Formats: sequence, C-alpha cells, structure tokens
Amino acid sequence: MSRIVTSVSTICLFIGGTLALAIVLALVLLPQPTLPLSSCTDVGYVGGPPGGFEYEGYSWLWLEYSPDGGVNRCGTPIVSIAAGLLVVGGVLFGIDRRTQ
Repeated sequence: MSRIVTSVSTICLFIGGTLALAIVLALVLLPQPTLPLSSCTDVGYVGGPPGGFEYEGYSWLWLEYSPDGGVNRCGTPIVSIAAGLLVVGGVLFGIDRRTQ
C-alpha cells in the first residue's frame, strides 16, 4: 500500500510541478501567451493589440487574463489544476512519510 501512495504522490508532484513551471515560463517568455485549456472571447479588433499580457484575477478557481492588452478576455483552470496536484501530492507524500 505504501508503494502505491508513494507512486501516486510522486506522479502528482511531478505533473503539478511541470505544469507550474510551464505556466511561469509561458507568462515570462511569451509576449502574448494563451494558456492551455483556455476559453477566450474573440473580439474583432482593427489594428494591432494595444498591449501585452494583463492579469485580471480569479473567479471560481479560473485564472482570468487578457493576452492582448484588454481586447480579448480569457479564462483557464490550468493554474488551479497545477496547484491542486501539488497539494494532493504533498499531502500524500507527507502521509506516506509519517506512517513509515
């Protein structure tokens, strides 16, 4: 049983950490990032976008942002998924270490 818990916690920590790293790198390195699992509005805008990435906040565990300076609005649960996997993996890892 302990091996299963260790395996599940390791997998959750690895996937959550990888997602968190990918999100940070996308936000830092890409000029207009569109995060995975995003749903965005598509406003017909004439001309170039007025600015870059704008963080707008959280609503029901969805990160809300604008990839193009406020023209379009996007939301994604990917940040909450990464945080949830890190929490679940950390808790399982702690439980496994405590019972040994």
